[in-house]
Amino acid sequence: MNDLEHDWFNQQLATYLAGGLSAEERSRFQAHAAECPACAHELEDARTVEANLHDLFADLHPEIPFSAARESVGRSRPSG
Repeated sequence: MNDLEHDWFNQQLATYLAGGLSAEERSRFQAHAAECPACAHELEDARTVEANLHDLFADLHPEIPFSAARESVGRSRPSG
């Protein structure tokens, strides 16, 4: 593995976890993680941190997703 691939992997880590990579990027990311023990470990650590943060703030999550709340607010505004 070259340093550029490791750098790209690390730069894309949060985007990958958020589901923001294209199909091609996701394939590249997953292939690198499968071939590189150090990056696979970074991914595992990031997933653990994400899960811990989710658990920590679970009580603060809105009951409905933000997008649904935004749509609801938009419908309740008077027109004109």
